[in-house]
Amino acid sequence: MCLQSTNILRIYIYIFTMFGFLFKPIKIVFGVFKLIGNIGRGLLEILEGIGQEIIELPQGLAVGAWSLSRVIIALFIFSVSNFLCLIQLLSNFTSCIGYYILQFIGMIFYLIPWLIFMILDFGTGEMKLGGIMEHSLWYYLDRFDRYSVDSGGPHIIYFSKSVRDRCFSCKRLKPVAITRNTSEFVKKVEHPIIPFITGGLKKIFGGFDTIVGSFDM
Repeated sequence: MCLQSTNILRIYIYIFTMFGFLFKPIKIVFGVFKLIGNIGRGLLEILEGIGQEIIELPQGLAVGAWSLSRVIIALFIFSVSNFLCLIQLLSNFTSCIGYYILQFIGMIFYLIPWLIFMILDFGTGEMKLGGIMEHSLWYYLDRFDRYSVDSGGPHIIYFSKSVRDRCFSCKRLKPVAITRNTSEFVKKVEHPIIPFITGGLKKIFGGFDTIVGSFDM
């Protein structure tokens, strides 16, 4: 019985060996169709990526150029305006030095109240009693100063407007404008500039990977 089973198995193996070569062409045909399908899918990804780049790349470059130009313009205006202010202050220095000295003396005298307010802030925790008192103090001093000026008297806590305009006031771009424009540029680089520029490239490289990977099967 065992010998008969062995003979039957040998017959099946012999038949499979004889006709097995017929399956190879079928396997090759299926492999070719699969290869063609993967190549086609890869080409579609590449074409889609190229189309996306044609549409989105100019958009990304335009947004980037506009955002960067705002930063450059802000830097230029900041430099020019501060340079002009420096020239103005230097030209008025001899007539303003007395007011600068008075302001410096006032800052020294204010150190003691400032320390008291800071200690009160530290001692009262979240209440910030020192800050509240300081704000109230300057609020009422400002109101008193305005009342004095409106009544035809002099300024109490400020220099006169002519002195402020000549010695302290100068129209210039503040550093916060540069910081704000730079921050906006960085945010736009992250989105949408980089996605616009690289979105189509990812699909193009993905399509090439699909085509190359088809030949490794």
